[in-house]
Amino acid sequence: MKLLLVGINHNSAPLSVRERVAFVPEQIHLALHDAVTSGLGAEVAILSTCNRTEIYALGEATDGAAVLDWLSRFHHVERGELEGCCYVSRDSQALQHMMEVA
Repeated sequence: MKLLLVGINHNSAPLSVRERVAFVPEQIHLALHDAVTSGLGAEVAILSTCNRTEIYALGEATDGAAVLDWLSRFHHVERGELEGCCYVSRDSQALQHMMEVA
């Protein structure tokens, strides 16, 4: 299994972008279900605060471009607006980042 992280935070994106891709609590269940059924990973976790939105996907076919496409589609934000603002980490780097954020 492979771990993938795709995210934006206060260092990588302006507030106007972070606000548009933040998940409100009422959306999380729907978003998680949609992410898994869209094939982002066998398991998906979403971390969304005022300063960051991060999507962690675990699976064999994890793909950063697919996660970015899904995030864009889910929030109705042009993919081009997100491309320069996102960061991607894989496997041990993604796990290290997750532990640092936690």
